[in-house]
Amino acid sequence: MTIFKLGTDFKYTDLTFIEKEDVRRFAGYKGQPVEAGGSWTEEVFGLSHDQLQKGKVNDFDARCYAATLVIRQEFQEALEALLPGQVQCLPISIQEVPGKFIYVNVLNIVPAINLDGMDFKQSMEMLRGTDINFRLPAVKDQILFRDEKINNFYFCTDKFIDFAEANGIKGLKFDKAGTAG
Repeated sequence: MTIFKLGTDFKYTDLTFIEKEDVRRFAGYKGQPVEAGGSWTEEVFGLSHDQLQKGKVNDFDARCYAATLVIRQEFQEALEALLPGQVQCLPISIQEVPGKFIYVNVLNIVPAINLDGMDFKQSMEMLRGTDINFRLPAVKDQILFRDEKINNFYFCTDKFIDFAEANGIKGLKFDKAGTAG
């Protein structure tokens, strides 16, 4: 069974955090629900305007980098139906991009990556490549998930890729991360 890591399709403009402290706040979301009340703010992202963005388009439906997954709000209902109780969707706006978006907080944390018998160096080498050893019992029924120890990435199976393609979601990239089985 092949497992994929979600990433950003670089033909579309990158997002950037408006305030630097938001980087730390989003990195702290590790599978726990986020309080949608008082401290949540919708205006967190803008478009990157660095030299590398020339010629890229803003017509994306989703962006994913590290522990941040953003999707157009129009896909929220379908996403929640696909992943009942496994995601928390919070409103986000992106400066200079029309339409509403959601931050997808993946609550589905599983002991997916098998690090048994590896020292730190071996585990880092494995994680840098495309040959991560995933635990089949932990991932065989999964669609979109994060690992309990290495939780700064979103992983998925073919079912999530099929969902993105069936809905025409533009802006994500799916790289092979490894296998389970």
